[in-house]
Amino acid sequence: GNGSLTQYKKELKELTEKCEDLRRKRRENPEDNELYSQFYKASSRKAELEKSIRETEKSILEMTRVMTENTDRGNLSPRQAAAYRALEQGDYSLALEILDFDEIMSDLSHNEDMTEGYIERIQININELLQRIEVLKADGIDKDEATEIKSIYQTIYERINKFNLDKSPLCDYASFLYDQNDYKSALTVATKLQYYYSDPECVVEEYDKAKLFNLFGIIYNKQNNFKEAEESHLAALEIRKRLAAKNPSAYEPNLAMSYNNLGNLYGDTNRYKEAEECHLEALEIRKRLAAKNPSAYEPNLAMSYNNLGNLYGDTNRYKEAEENYLAALEIRKRLAAKNPAAYEPDLATSYNNLGILYGDTNRYKEAEENYKAAYDIAKKYPNNTNCQQICETLKDMFED
Repeated sequence: GNGSLTQYKKELKELTEKCEDLRRKRRENPEDNELYSQFYKASSRKAELEKSIRETEKSILEMTRVMTENTDRGNLSPRQAAAYRALEQGDYSLALEILDFDEIMSDLSHNEDMTEGYIERIQININELLQRIEVLKADGIDKDEATEIKSIYQTIYERINKFNLDKSPLCDYASFLYDQNDYKSALTVATKLQYYYSDPECVVEEYDKAKLFNLFGIIYNKQNNFKEAEESHLAALEIRKRLAAKNPSAYEPNLAMSYNNLGNLYGDTNRYKEAEECHLEALEIRKRLAAKNPSAYEPNLAMSYNNLGNLYGDTNRYKEAEENYLAALEIRKRLAAKNPAAYEPDLATSYNNLGILYGDTNRYKEAEENYKAAYDIAKKYPNNTNCQQICETLKDMFED
């Protein structure tokens, strides 16, 4: 019943038919530049729609998950319930109107002026603000929306410090700051959450502890604080091992990610033996997961193959590097065939990595073929950072 999704799918169906018609006409008139221009525009719009459909479906599922959890706990305010009903219909504008920031802040200010018995109402206002953040994220974040999200998170941060409220939003706040490349602020918020978790009276789920340690690890790694990064990733790993032993299906994906993060850290610090051990552990887990649910876990499986390829290439184990790059390539070909907009940039990376490997081993014909494949894909995605780098590197070789 989601209005946006229905409209996207309708337009995608029409564009798919148009692209097929233009493709047929181009075969009949290969020199017609106007046909090429029309086909390129239609294909680009088709890729945008596929991305919008994927992101909308993901946001609907996440909204549904959060709504179900909140409903089960019985702590949805009337404002939140009304906003969720709007979201179910894909009406993000109405949801934001219902979750009006000024109205929520007015209620919050009123509740703060009351006695301690109103702490529960303050928590409801915080939950409403968190829901507004989720709506803003779900509909795509531009610069202005990122500024608003940061401001709302800061408001929540201040209330958590002032009142005895749920601390878990601080981890999401720190993750958001990390995604905005504000590593210093992310570390400040994460450290504050760690302080709360150290209180013996604070009941913290093991999953949340591991999530925080993992966040510390990636922040420290970005700041080249490798010792602290290792300690944090190892702490997350130990917790996730325990959780996965009790419930593999729920926690093995996170365990694989911890092994992956450690492998990348060890590779960055030239500890290649330890890096290989970690990446192989991640690979084995992801093989099992992908065998049961390919659509969910094959992208991460391809990532593990690619990471091993990089490691073996860096240590001159070229045969093993090629085997892993080819394994990643085959998976990404399948994924890109189903969803080009989502997976073609990764496919371009695989072709580029093979081009580098073949160039380093004097297999120049194969290097050129893979570089050309990487360039042809990458130039379709000028806003993707990896694709930009590939095009910049290869433009002199394949410039039209």
